Amino acid sequence: MIRILAVAWLTFLVALSASKSLGYGHAIWGGIEDFLGGGNRQMHLLMALILSLLWHLAFIPKRRRHFLNPVLIFLVLGCIGDEFLQYLLPARHFSLWDALASLGGVFIGYAAVVFFYSILPTRS
Repeated sequence: MIRILAVAWLTFLVALSASKSLGYGHAIWGGIEDFLGGGNRQMHLLMALILSLLWHLAFIPKRRRHFLNPVLIFLVLGCIGDEFLQYLLPARHFSLWDALASLGGVFIGYAAVVFFYSILPTRS
């Protein structure tokens, strides 16, 4: 079930970014920004945090908690790639602060999962 949620959340984020790039859906992403206090960076941080939590819980087993895992690399490259793509699109603009907020969300989510796994009792 968590894998379905992880893939669904990623699909939602890709659709949200695509709709923003095409000039559609302002009511949706503008509403999310307003709900979060009017901040685009808060939205980047929160969306990446949720994505990181879901993907790490879904695809990284408890016994594989080393720092460089495929999910972390995938999410970091995805955040950087998304912002770089915005640099190339005429309707969007690149923001280093947005990229850093997204990366912060990814790493906070990863740290939360590592912490969660560290306090769980181990099975003997």
